[in-house]
Amino acid sequence: MHESLRIRLDQLKFELENKEKEVNVTEANNDVLRNLYGELLEENLSLKSQLQSYDNKFRQLESEIEKKIEFDHKRSQQASLNHREANTDVVRKLFGESFIEQGVLVEENQSLKSQFQSYENKLKQLEYEVETETKANIIDLKEDLENDILEYDQLLEETKILRSQLEWEIVTDSQGSQQD
Repeated sequence: MHESLRIRLDQLKFELENKEKEVNVTEANNDVLRNLYGELLEENLSLKSQLQSYDNKFRQLESEIEKKIEFDHKRSQQASLNHREANTDVVRKLFGESFIEQGVLVEENQSLKSQFQSYENKLKQLEYEVETETKANIIDLKEDLENDILEYDQLLEETKILRSQLEWEIVTDSQGSQQD
């Protein structure tokens, strides 16, 4: 029993040493974290100071831009007014020319419509002629076919008659040869 207590005591001693090592590591980590936290606080203050400086510069630039925009806007309005006055005469002149061109285009359009109607009428006439000629050709072909069929039937009938005559002559010739 004394031996088991000694083993247990050695185990506890070993665990205590491990816990002490863990505590030492944790304390060292805490020291490192405290140092990092301090550095981060200093960096944060520095960044806040830079941010304030940038914010002041931004507001100053924003004010300058607003003044420049206002100046440019006034200058643009004046230039636009001058430009509109100058363009009024040009627009009047272009409108007159455009009106004349429109009249010419209307006349050309009427002429093209008339030509189109003429071509359309010619096309309809050609379609009618082609249709009429096609129908006439079909009728002629039917008549030719019917005549060819009649001629074929006659030739077939004549061929049958000639075959019968030939067979009769062959039979009579062979009977005449046998009697001799």
